[in-house]
Amino acid sequence: MEEQHDIILHGKGLEAIELRDRLESIVADPDSFRKRFVLKPSVTIAISGELSAPARKLFGVLYGHAFDFIEQKAHTIALPALDIAMGGTIPTYERLKQHLLELVETSVQWNILEKDKRIWGAAALLASVEVNEETSLVTYSIAEKLQHPDSVMPYAKLDIRLQNRLQSANSLTLYELLTDYYSEKFGKGETGWIDLHLFQLLLGTKYKEWRDIQKRLIQEPLQRLNDLDFTITYETKRRGRKVTAVKFTMRRKEKEAPPQPKKPRTIQEAVRSLTKKQIHDINMEAIKRLEASPSEEDVKMKFFEIVKERYL
Repeated sequence: MEEQHDIILHGKGLEAIELRDRLESIVADPDSFRKRFVLKPSVTIAISGELSAPARKLFGVLYGHAFDFIEQKAHTIALPALDIAMGGTIPTYERLKQHLLELVETSVQWNILEKDKRIWGAAALLASVEVNEETSLVTYSIAEKLQHPDSVMPYAKLDIRLQNRLQSANSLTLYELLTDYYSEKFGKGETGWIDLHLFQLLLGTKYKEWRDIQKRLIQEPLQRLNDLDFTITYETKRRGRKVTAVKFTMRRKEKEAPPQPKKPRTIQEAVRSLTKKQIHDINMEAIKRLEASPSEEDVKMKFFEIVKERYL
């Protein structure tokens, strides 16, 4: 039996009406959490630990919601807004609580690729969280070490809509990692060489053999990612026959030019393609080019002459 999608619809009487009103205001207000992009600290992208895909998405959404007021001790988000931001991918309160618990209980090391060379850390990503089903609010606090980012801390700009199309943890982890190295200015990004043992740590993998790592952690996720707006390739570095490192390159796909209108081959085709206004304007031009009191036949001939000039 399918799970009932009850996150938004929970509530009775006036509470339900207020909740629907709140949802409408969230959808109408672009500054509320209907953001398409969120900024996520690089140190929380290159993390160890086996976070599920929903928990990883959830942390990105919660951090993005808190971003403008990150130094506050606690943050609150309405369940309708959270549901919108997650693309409706967490169907029940119980499932939501399960993923929030992951963020509180799972200890992770962050910045293991040392993109920000000043910082290494280990902690749970959320310090605390509370879900109030009566008010349909989630109150949470970010891990203390992430509450005070400075102006030089690097961030990745994550596209929530693309993120919500990824269902596997491996695809989502690679998407965040590659986006962290992506430059909008140059339309590409490159990770540099990642030692294979660090790559395994990033993906929280049980796979040890290269053929399994290549198939399950690289090729399958990249097949999904390459269906999005980017083309992603990878290279390997070897010591003898053993693969020791991997590097990824991400490029934005070029948008296909809109198809050009087919050029008419005959005057009849050209005339059929004209709008009423174009026909009127060409008629006026024909009359203007002719001498005083032109005959209807003269105007007709001049009309076709102008159509031929402009469209053939």
